[in-house]
Amino acid sequence: MAYKFQVGAAALSGALAQTGSLQIIDDDGSVMASIARDTGNFDTTGTITCDDSITIDSITITDTELGYLDGLTLGTAAASKVLTLDASKNVATIGTVGCGAITSTGASSYGTLTGGEISGSGTLQIVGNAFLGGTLNVTGNADFNGTITCDDSITIDAITITDTEFGYLDGLTLGTVAGSKVVTADANKDFSGHRNISGSGTLQAVGNAFLGGTLNVTGATTIAGATSLNGAVTLGDATGDDLTFTGLQASNLVPKTDSTYDLGSNSNRYANIYVDSITGATVALTVEARNGGQTISSATGFALITAGNGVTVTLPAASAGKELTVKLSSSIGDVILNAAAGDLVESQASIRLQSTGSAVKLTAYDAQSWFVS
Repeated sequence: MAYKFQVGAAALSGALAQTGSLQIIDDDGSVMASIARDTGNFDTTGTITCDDSITIDSITITDTELGYLDGLTLGTAAASKVLTLDASKNVATIGTVGCGAITSTGASSYGTLTGGEISGSGTLQIVGNAFLGGTLNVTGNADFNGTITCDDSITIDAITITDTEFGYLDGLTLGTVAGSKVVTADANKDFSGHRNISGSGTLQAVGNAFLGGTLNVTGATTIAGATSLNGAVTLGDATGDDLTFTGLQASNLVPKTDSTYDLGSNSNRYANIYVDSITGATVALTVEARNGGQTISSATGFALITAGNGVTVTLPAASAGKELTVKLSSSIGDVILNAAAGDLVESQASIRLQSTGSAVKLTAYDAQSWFVS
């Protein structure tokens, strides 16, 4: 059976039934489009243009949905477009992602990430900010190249460090003490600038200890080595301008400069000095002049009677080992030396110096008895 077709546009009023394959051939004889008879596949070398949507089986894709694919660059996120990966399965320049759980087995790079749980065996890399509404639990090591900013506190195991406690570290200069800050040592293990240090234990200085002010010691002090004191020192309840103490144990007590400083003074004397020997010292007696009716001072070692004939002068109270010399001046004679109340002189209440310029040396045997020596 032969068919006849006219050249040009054909208007068909019914269905076109084709028993073989349908082809559209260009003027040069090339096939531009075809529908295969056995499969029904449609093959075209041109563009398919349609309105609204394309339906494939039960799936309908609209022009708006196809627009999410238009103009994509693989691996680069674009606004209102489908998210794609590049050849290395990476994606870049993502904005905010809101999601439930994210599971990653490779490296991922995000901007701002907002979501639920994130789990994976690879690396999760966030180039921008990450905001977590819940608790961040990290079972492995966490490595941060930037600044960690948080509110309130940081808990490591059972230790919680608050923002106030972190403030004790903020703005420190190593080796320099600052108010309400942690005390740190510098590279030489030194620190300076502190004020009062108190404690109930032992303060031990292995090296030299320099004190710019007054050293107050309320307990006993034991000094094993040589000690140099450049300032005032107060030990116990005593006070003084140089070195005054109520109890000091030392191997050697050596003055800073030779033949310069005194041990005690004329007004503040030691009661007794117990030594085995005195080497290289000039012993100077305390001297005074006395008149009739007066009492010789307890610290005097030599008393000169300068006025009065037939007068009475009272001796100081006896003290075991004390020596006292009493001499009449060249113009004075006949002076009675009375013992102090309760004392005796050669077992008598007094002795008498009769000759002009005469003298007597007395030694106290105990706290009551003077003897002529």
